[in-house]
Amino acid sequence: MYDGVYPPGTALPTTQQLGEEFGAGLSTVREAIRELRAVGAVELVPGKGAIVRRRHDELLRVFFRRVLGPDFQAYRDFMDVRNLLESEAASLAAHNASDADIEILKGIVERMGSHRCNPDLYARTNAEFHQEISRLSGNDLIHYLIKSVKESVHYVIERTVGRVPPMTFEDIHQAHIDIFDGIACRDPKKAADAMHRHFSLVIDWVDKNLADKDRAKPRAMNA
Repeated sequence: MYDGVYPPGTALPTTQQLGEEFGAGLSTVREAIRELRAVGAVELVPGKGAIVRRRHDELLRVFFRRVLGPDFQAYRDFMDVRNLLESEAASLAAHNASDADIEILKGIVERMGSHRCNPDLYARTNAEFHQEISRLSGNDLIHYLIKSVKESVHYVIERTVGRVPPMTFEDIHQAHIDIFDGIACRDPKKAADAMHRHFSLVIDWVDKNLADKDRAKPRAMNA
């Protein structure tokens, strides 16, 4: 599966055929399929057997939920990770985006502007904006990493966005316009620099405004 022998969406051979191919007993093959199903690599479809699943980020989301945790230090860690990943994503998007892609991104930015007085709607449209850029990067690993990290701490994001003052909101929105402009101009450096400035602005606000009760105690890191 992972080397392309069985592409996503295809059915695995029967347990008997797999046993003959790998010289393994039927019980061993069944156990292997159960383990593949447990990690989300295959799904069992009635009448079709074990089907190789298409790419997904379930395991990544489970991992990030455990590592980040439900606190504001998680949000701070999360922003550092996003700064690195999304600056590169913006650069790649500026290089790869088609005219149609840019029109879609423009529409998202315009909707963001109309939601500046509604933190909940702005947060949702903001997530759509960043996810679209990760998709336009053309790098599946970056796309799934960004998507899974964001979904793992979405509750922290929602709580934080509601606390951002209007003036900072305007600055943040302008940063998104600058990111879009860099991509629309097909200027990878301009897009990446704008994305980096955006995250620097948000990180600076988080560091200055999170109350002491919101700050998590240092957490033990697993090797």
